[in-house]
Amino acid sequence: TDLTVAADGSASSDADGTVASYSWNFGDDTPATTGATASHTYAAAGTYSVVLTVTDDKGATNAVTKSVTVTAPPVPNKAPVAAASVTATDLTVAADGSASSDADGTVASYSWNFGDDTPATTGATASHTYGAAGTYSVVLTVTDDKGATNAVTKSVTVTAPPVPNKAPVAAASVTATDLTVAADGSASSDADGTVASYSWNFGDGSAATTGATASHTYGAAGTYSVVLTVTDDKGATNAVTKSVTVTAPPAQTVAARDLFDRTTANAWGTAEVGGVWTISSWAAAKYSVAAGSGIMATSAGATLAAQLNAVSVLNSTTTSVFSVDKVADSGGLQVSVIPRRVPNAGEYRAKALLQRNGAVTIELKKKVGTTETLMLARAVSGLTYAAGDVLTMKVDTSGAGSTTVAAKIWKAGTPEPAAWQIVSSDSTAALQARGSVGVETYLSASSTNGPVAFRLQDLVTVPSP
Repeated sequence: TDLTVAADGSASSDADGTVASYSWNFGDDTPATTGATASHTYAAAGTYSVVLTVTDDKGATNAVTKSVTVTAPPVPNKAPVAAASVTATDLTVAADGSASSDADGTVASYSWNFGDDTPATTGATASHTYGAAGTYSVVLTVTDDKGATNAVTKSVTVTAPPVPNKAPVAAASVTATDLTVAADGSASSDADGTVASYSWNFGDGSAATTGATASHTYGAAGTYSVVLTVTDDKGATNAVTKSVTVTAPPAQTVAARDLFDRTTANAWGTAEVGGVWTISSWAAAKYSVAAGSGIMATSAGATLAAQLNAVSVLNSTTTSVFSVDKVADSGGLQVSVIPRRVPNAGEYRAKALLQRNGAVTIELKKKVGTTETLMLARAVSGLTYAAGDVLTMKVDTSGAGSTTVAAKIWKAGTPEPAAWQIVSSDSTAALQARGSVGVETYLSASSTNGPVAFRLQDLVTVPSP
């Protein structure tokens, strides 16, 4: 067996006696071995002559030779070496055992046990998806071409995949008023987060506007597509489109307007809207129109007036823009805007008192017949004027059965006051009727630097509904 032989000479015999001894020569120069049976291991494979010499009880000998071939024993098989890597993505693992090896042969098979009681998977590589998050032991068992096995264990932790982000839902309403639209996207929502931003495209080539609500004014009437794009807190977007039709606003009805775009002497001529200016005829030389202004050269103690008698309004807003060429040195200059003069009855007026120290006071007055009554007076806080300063005075009349008169005045280059600076009401029956509009100036009789040139640059009267 391999390099070892078992020798048996027990069948030897002696006809007239007994076999007294046995001597084995295994033919490899090793000492002889005695005994009816013997075992001998050769040092090298080959064919050897084995000689058995037997001696009987009287000293006679006999020998027999046998040829035997011995071979080297087979080399012992080396077990394979299992090597594995396991990579997790969410609940799925990618297992790779291709680095496993067998020093004296080949890896014949691979068996993966993923530690979750599922059937084993074969192959050098394998993929497996777990049913639940957790830490598992992954065992790779490899078998070589001679049946030897080896195993390696890897620990892997798998996690549940993130819940996919749901896109937000854009919701918009768009309401048009003339050329302006009010857009509201506050009804937009995000089921699994928040709406992080809003972007409005108004479809006219203008830059996008941000914010849950937005206002936009178009340059021309037409139908436009308004697109709201919302983005959630994870970057997903959604858009909605609304069609909106905008129209040009109706033309504003103007009862009186004059920009004094003409040149006249001894009169103010005819307004653009409102007819001919009626002036104080006794002082015609003190009236003129030049350089875009209607001019009254008011002397000390004099009252000059200009009225658009063809105008007939009840409730209205009259805006006048004016300046004076100097500050009266005593007493001050009074500038009155008359928003309603009822024929043969009386009038309401707002009077700006331009005082010699630059302060301004507004008075609201009513005049019935020849009697003038002060309704309310108020100093205008924060306003001072100097020669040449351009002032705007706006006077409003409103109401039914009684009239509320309101006024405000401000200097060019400053914002219009948000609220009326002075308001008063009156229910004099004779004045609750339509009337004309006009202006009037008076320079204090104590003034010594007259005449003062009052320059009316613009007058507009817009009737109220």
